[in-house]
Amino acid sequence: MLAPGLLGEKDDFGQRYCGGAPEEVAPGVTQWLGSSNLDELNAVLTRHLMVRRLKKDVLKELPPKLHQQILVDVTAAHAAEIRRIFTALNKIRGDKNLADDRKRLAGVELQRLYVATGNAKISGAVEQVQATLDEGQKVIVFAHHLAMLDGLEQQLGPEHNAIRIDGSTSMDARKQLVDHFQQDPDVRLAILSITAAGTGITLTAAQCVVFAELSWNPGHLIQWEAWYRQRTGPTGWGRRALY
Repeated sequence: MLAPGLLGEKDDFGQRYCGGAPEEVAPGVTQWLGSSNLDELNAVLTRHLMVRRLKKDVLKELPPKLHQQILVDVTAAHAAEIRRIFTALNKIRGDKNLADDRKRLAGVELQRLYVATGNAKISGAVEQVQATLDEGQKVIVFAHHLAMLDGLEQQLGPEHNAIRIDGSTSMDARKQLVDHFQQDPDVRLAILSITAAGTGITLTAAQCVVFAELSWNPGHLIQWEAWYRQRTGPTGWGRRALY
């Protein structure tokens, strides 16, 4: 931030410019999702901080981008668990007579569903990332749950000299890991936590990005796609985003 304090603390900013009240997007997780006083915010940013480039002015500098959705097979046990959670979730949502404290159980089941679908996709994600690596590309893979991050690292890390950045990685270690990925041709895989490594690093050596899991907020995916695309240039991964 070039001018610390210009826009106040997080809650001050949310109250003034994000609609006034945070919303619960998951059990115990709140985010500011609205918007307000945008003309004022634009005036402050333009005057003090912002250099604006319109998309139409820089579009020719960006490579074409391909989104590809990959369907993966899951085991019968994982499928049964996911169906069971869906059934419980739909029952809670469909009962209009439930007290508010009982309705909060929907959030609990939704979180369990997020975990269960992540576990179910580990084998398929490993297979897809391996297939992409077999094409000779350097690959970035984003995931959220530790089980997915661990599965990718354990099954693909040794062969491809993978780096891993998650919430436990120090800032000094991050720089060293990024340098390894950027400079060493034998380091071909970067396993990154969506929440811990979505911004603040530059991996221009990658040709493809794989989102093994999705974020609660679809805007995060758009943000990270655009961020990495801008930092890879015409020979980067901008042509391929696999989900």
